[in-house]
Amino acid sequence: MQLKSFFNHRTASSDIFKTFNHTEDLFRFVTEAYILYLAMKILGMDSFDGRPQNTGPGSDKGDSKEDRRAFLEKTASQVLAEIWLLPSAQEIDKILEADVENEVWCFCSKGMFSVQGS
Repeated sequence: MQLKSFFNHRTASSDIFKTFNHTEDLFRFVTEAYILYLAMKILGMDSFDGRPQNTGPGSDKGDSKEDRRAFLEKTASQVLAEIWLLPSAQEIDKILEADVENEVWCFCSKGMFSVQGS
């Protein structure tokens, strides 16, 4: 069964131009679900309502606000370490060797590309 049917996102279709907003909603939903699933695996949880098996200071309701914040930040850092793709050494070298007076590098949501200067 397809994810869009299972989670009732049936309005998303392969014709992206006709259903762009619905398809974007589906992608956001699936991305958030995978991130939550990864966090559950990092915390050793068997279900969404379960309790974390991998605990530490800050994982209990009675812990201080600072400990809870540190625990959340640690968990978030572990999630980001798994999903955030860092640039390769070759890409960094290429940027550092670029003629900065004649090229402009853009790092944006569409990726990395250069524009030749005049």
